[in-house]
Amino acid sequence: MTRDGEVAVRQHGQETAVATPGLGETVLVDADGDEPTVHVPTGVAVEYHDGAGDELKTDGGRLADRTEVAAEGFGLEADETRRLAYISAVLFVATGWTASSGNAVMTGLVGLAAVVIGGLACLALRSGPA
Repeated sequence: MTRDGEVAVRQHGQETAVATPGLGETVLVDADGDEPTVHVPTGVAVEYHDGAGDELKTDGGRLADRTEVAAEGFGLEADETRRLAYISAVLFVATGWTASSGNAVMTGLVGLAAVVIGGLACLALRSGPA
């Protein structure tokens, strides 16, 4: 969700915003629809560029040819991911203990929880922090 004074890009259900305090309102680029849409507040000058031949200007600094940012993973810290793995291991041990007690319902519930939490831990470990 964007706030006033941001430039935001929405793509694949995720929104990335950059604070622009001088803007006062939000500029939103929505690439999720059938046709990409740019929402610009009234009172903002809009310039159209047809191709790569248009020269970009800076305030004296260096202009990067391309800047790319990708957000991947669950954004879990390494400690949180390890905790998930440890909890899953404890639940697998508890599954074995409840199986020996003869309570099939409890064994099934604890085993299911162990598999789900273990699966989440594996996904989080493979995806890394965002």
